[in-house]
Amino acid sequence: MSLAALPFKEIWACDFEYRAMPGERPWTVCMCAKELRSGRELRLWRDELLQLRHAPFDCGPHAVLIAYAAAAELSCFLALGWPLPTNVLDLFAEYRVATNGVKPACGDGLLGALAIRGLAHIDVGEKDAMRRLIMERTEWAPEEQRALLDYCMSDVAGLAALLSAMLPIELSFALLRGRYGGAVARMEHVGIPIDVSLYQQVAGKWEELKHDLIEDVDAPFRVYENGHFRSAKFAAWQQARDIQNWPRTAVSGALALDDDTFLEQIALHPQFPELQTLR
Repeated sequence: MSLAALPFKEIWACDFEYRAMPGERPWTVCMCAKELRSGRELRLWRDELLQLRHAPFDCGPHAVLIAYAAAAELSCFLALGWPLPTNVLDLFAEYRVATNGVKPACGDGLLGALAIRGLAHIDVGEKDAMRRLIMERTEWAPEEQRALLDYCMSDVAGLAALLSAMLPIELSFALLRGRYGGAVARMEHVGIPIDVSLYQQVAGKWEELKHDLIEDVDAPFRVYENGHFRSAKFAAWQQARDIQNWPRTAVSGALALDDDTFLEQIALHPQFPELQTLR
């Protein structure tokens, strides 16, 4: 399969740069896009994006959007009030499908996906510098804007190269995975419903609640000290009861205290569920 074989009139590789404050919707800085058949390019700054009511390219059923970790780009669509594209190919999802079960040698970001295929990409240090410039400022000089747009377009070029290198793909499944990115973006855009009044009450009394929970649940174990779980006390508690089959970590030999280990041991030691819930 080649680009020519993809059943779309237009193929748009797209990347946004944005500020992402914890728990907030993305604050879009700029967007770059390229139609991969015609070579048409778009470079738009924040003020231009805010004037648009929809994406400045075809997002209907005869076009496809190419992105990497599409939920991030689609979150920018929603933050700008744009309808989501009908068809999305998320190259991050496709890369993880190809590497499922292994740890990619170069990581699972766009640069890693390009590097593992020997494709050109910008320097990691340059990428970090551009990200800092985006996160630390809300206003930029004209030359900085040009640099950020060039950086954004470099990711678009990387998307185009990566798509060609990853073809052929099972398009029907890939489009479903891309559609999932839109669902994630909508969930993040709406957020998690919460009873703010109740949350504030809990947060205001959190230390007291923790103390009461520890006093109640830890009574049979006595493995907490000053509000914290102590692995040494837990090991002593096990030794006193001749519990010898608890898994240990390969590196330090300490007791494994991850959730999966606790869940496995609960089947053998029914007294642990409340302790695990407390932790």
